[in-house]
Amino acid sequence: MVFQPKTYSVLLVSSSRKFAEVTKELLPVTDYWPVRSAGSEAEARRLMLENEYDIAIINSPLSDDSGFSLAEDISSGSDTAVLLLAPAEVYEDIYFKLLPSGVVTAPKPTSQRLISYSLRVLAAMRERLRKKAEGRRSVEEKIEEIRLVNRAKWALIEKRGMSEDEAHRYIERLAMEKRISKKTAAKTITEELALFY
Repeated sequence: MVFQPKTYSVLLVSSSRKFAEVTKELLPVTDYWPVRSAGSEAEARRLMLENEYDIAIINSPLSDDSGFSLAEDISSGSDTAVLLLAPAEVYEDIYFKLLPSGVVTAPKPTSQRLISYSLRVLAAMRERLRKKAEGRRSVEEKIEEIRLVNRAKWALIEKRGMSEDEAHRYIERLAMEKRISKKTAAKTITEELALFY
């Protein structure tokens, strides 16, 4: 891959050490870092609790489970892009079962080329999920700002006898004069009024 400004953290889950070693060779540190390995579902779940990962690659079956529920849980419970490699004899059933969860599945045996291609698909998925998460955070921050500004406005109306328009202009002016956000200005006003009244 061409060097990217962003790297993708990877959780590689496989009971086969050989598979893990071969797959790690496909994960250059310029594009994928850090890469953590887990040999079982239990270990993978523990690592998922400790850290967030951009990509998870699961080589089914695992030593303690099939890995199918792990793939589904990671995909539906986080913004991690998931690739599950399933044995050829169950691939079709698993593909249709995990499709609604957004898990990318591929049959085994597989090739390095297919895994490399899948990694690019997972990176694209991860970017899409990252943008959605940023959008959610942006909306949540705007809602929080509106809530704080409204609280400060009502405090100014009640405690300083201002009209709603006067209170709104007061908050905006304070933010401009001190070069702070309206959210910070609203917090400052609310805290000051709570201290003095």
